[in-house]
Amino acid sequence: MVPVVFLDEPGGSFWAEFLRFIERKLLKHGMVNRQDLCLYKLTDNVEEAVDEIGGFFHAYHSMRYVRSKLVLRLNGPLGDELLDGINTRFADILLGGQFTIGGPLPEEKDEPDLAHLPRLIFQFNRRDFGRLRQLIDCINRR
Repeated sequence: MVPVVFLDEPGGSFWAEFLRFIERKLLKHGMVNRQDLCLYKLTDNVEEAVDEIGGFFHAYHSMRYVRSKLVLRLNGPLGDELLDGINTRFADILLGGQFTIGGPLPEEKDEPDLAHLPRLIFQFNRRDFGRLRQLIDCINRR
């Protein structure tokens, strides 16, 4: 998961027209979900684009699949209240179980430089990537 920014020239419409096509054709015909529209940002302002990219990595660091689990590595700890909210608000993207906080899994031993980062660990359905982006945005707003 990475931030995707479509940056038009000031007042430009190139990317706006492309994204209208996505909404009119792909969304309308069920080829993408409404939540998938969260996977990108359209702007004609360079500062907004920079803020989008920088903000994406505010609390979120990186992710890795470990067998049936998705591990989101974070730049700092999550509070219990936020974790409870995530378990309630994003239960729809789980295959089972719940979101838990933990340290590195044994399979991550090949990345010792990331061992100090806290993790949000869960069984992601590997389908709802727009909702996954919304989860990351939620974590970044903390």
